[in-house]
Amino acid sequence: MIDDTVVIDAEAAARALLDRRIELIRELTAATSELEPLQRAATEGEQRVRDAWTAALAGGWTADELRGLGLPEPDRKVPAKKATPKPRTATPPQTPQPPKPEDSPAPPAAAVPAAQTPVPAPQPEAVEPTEPVAPTEDPDAAAAAEFAEETATPDPDEPPAAPEDEPA
Repeated sequence: MIDDTVVIDAEAAARALLDRRIELIRELTAATSELEPLQRAATEGEQRVRDAWTAALAGGWTADELRGLGLPEPDRKVPAKKATPKPRTATPPQTPQPPKPEDSPAPPAAAVPAAQTPVPAPQPEAVEPTEPVAPTEDPDAAAAAEFAEETATPDPDEPPAAPEDEPA
């Protein structure tokens, strides 16, 4: 039979461990509750800066001029796109795998002439552009136009676009 003092001591030790773990949870929830309003305020402040930057651009300032005044360009926060499910095929495409060395026997050393050493494939030469490509529009405007195009709702009267051919 187990002595009652052993049981009482084990229960006390277990309670002390649980009490410490509960205290850790109290500290974590307090820190989390302090952080949430700060994060919300920071997010709102960042949005105000983005709105003011956009208003300055619309008011005739360029991004270069604003940066020249020492104003940092705000981070762009683009709303997350909804994932469009990709159509699933009945069987996934199989990628051919090269044979493993253990699957094919190695030829005897005498069967490979010494003069047949692998020759590296010729590398294509780097082609430099003949003319420098200059940006034709403000990157902020381009990003806004791209976002508008991606999030545009299709016209119900317009026939759907033909699917793009996938490379073979």
